[in-house]
Amino acid sequence: MALSIIVVTGEIQSGRTSLVHALCSRLDTLGNQLGGVIQVAHLPHKEKISYAISDQATGNCMEFKTLKEHPDSFFVDGYYVHKEAFKWAYDVTIASLDKADYIVIDEIGPLELQQKGFHLLLEKLLSSFEKHLIVVTSNEHVDDIIKKYQLSTYNMIILESDKEWDKQMNRVLS
Repeated sequence: MALSIIVVTGEIQSGRTSLVHALCSRLDTLGNQLGGVIQVAHLPHKEKISYAISDQATGNCMEFKTLKEHPDSFFVDGYYVHKEAFKWAYDVTIASLDKADYIVIDEIGPLELQQKGFHLLLEKLLSSFEKHLIVVTSNEHVDDIIKKYQLSTYNMIILESDKEWDKQMNRVLS
């Protein structure tokens, strides 16, 4: 079976993570096994002081980025990103490869284009995973990511967070 890629894209703060969470919830309800990581969404009108990532295979979470400086972190886009979160995400995702029908990475962007962040994980998945890969990215980075990782658009479905979700998700679920 050839790898199929589902790209969830949209503007920043447009609901990309909410869309991927809804999609994964439906896939789970249908009995599919999931792996990978999704950022835990905040309530829309609450201050975003930190983000966690959730392992889709186990439900375990780890703090990913915060407004407060952390000893082993780096600063990007207004947050201190925990370096160990990338290793944890890599380890839990790789541990789920044998069982997962779908692997999700929320999100691929500027760090990965610089060969940082989830870059090694994405490269590993592209070379060894043969089912369904879901990646979240912003509109401004989707073309660069397709080019950098030489993604084939032949087996690709693009879901846009600013369009009706149900019709788009049905393309994945059918």
